[in-house]
Amino acid sequence: SCAQGALPHTMSRPPGFGTRHCQALLTFSSNALDFAIRSNISIAIVAMTDNAKLNPNLPVLSWTSSQKGIIMGSLFCGYFLSTAPGGHLSCKWGPKYLMFAAMLVCAVISILCPFIALNYGWFAFCLSRVVLGLAQGFLLPSVQTHLAKWTPLQERNRTIAIVLSGTQFGTVLTMPIAGYLAASPWGWPSIFYCTGLCGVLWSVVWLFVGADSP
Repeated sequence: SCAQGALPHTMSRPPGFGTRHCQALLTFSSNALDFAIRSNISIAIVAMTDNAKLNPNLPVLSWTSSQKGIIMGSLFCGYFLSTAPGGHLSCKWGPKYLMFAAMLVCAVISILCPFIALNYGWFAFCLSRVVLGLAQGFLLPSVQTHLAKWTPLQERNRTIAIVLSGTQFGTVLTMPIAGYLAASPWGWPSIFYCTGLCGVLWSVVWLFVGADSP
C-alpha cells in the first residue's frame, strides 16, 4: 500500500531542518514547476499570436480564436486520462522515479514548444499540450503518495497545506515573469525555455536527493 515505508505516526522530532523538510521543499517546488509549465501558455499565447506591440522582431502565429481555445484546453484531455493511473503506479512502484520521468517529459516538451509552434502549426502544438497533460497527470498523485510516506501524522496537515500551496505559488510567480520575458529581446520562446530548463534542473536534483520513503 501507499503507507508502506512511511514514517511512524508518533516519533520524536529532531530540531532544525531535517531530511523530511528537504523532501517537502522538493515536492513544493515540484508543484510550483508543474503549474508554471502548465500556466505559461496563458501569457505566451497572447505574445505568440499578437506580438507586434511586445516584440516586433519575432514571428506572429496566425491562429484563430477557436484554435487558441482548443490549445488552452488540450492539456486537460491528457491530464484527466493519466491522473488515476498516476496514483496507482506511484503506490505500486514508488513516487521517486515516476515524478522524475514525468517532470523531465514536461520540461522537454516545454523547451520544444517554440520549435513545434513555429514549424508544425497549431495542431501539432495542441498535441504536444495533450502529451504535457498526460505527463502532468502523474505528478500530483505522486506528490500525495510521497507526502503519505514522509510526513508524520502530527505534521501532516501543515505539511500538506504548504506543499500544495506550491501550485498557487507557481502560477502567481509565472505570470509577471512570463510577461517580462514576452516583452524582452528573447520574446515569447523564452517563456517556454525558462520554465523547461527549471524543470530539467529540478529533475536532476530530485534524481539525486529525492527518496521514495524514509
